[in-house]
Amino acid sequence: MRADLNRRVSLLAPVRAAAPGGGAALSFDEVGVVWAAIAAESARERGRFETLQTATRFSVRIRHRGDVKPGWRAGWAGRVRRVTAAYDPDGSRQFLILICEDET
Repeated sequence: MRADLNRRVSLLAPVRAAAPGGGAALSFDEVGVVWAAIAAESARERGRFETLQTATRFSVRIRHRGDVKPGWRAGWAGRVRRVTAAYDPDGSRQFLILICEDET
């Protein structure tokens, strides 16, 4: 573990299953727990359906994996966040940056 990869993050992949009444049900299965460096990037507030919502964006740096995609979830500190982007910052396949959003 590198000194700056100091947080444990659960990676959750989407799984679609047939629902009893037809259609599909979406759930998330844990596919791994990795060490990560986490930084809050930005936060914003917006009014929606007569309530105020706060969205916080995080940058999560992990060792490179080829399977993580937008639509996955990342969990840490008792919360699960949406992965909106996953990219290799310099093409070296050493690290992967996940952009995650948390809405409350």
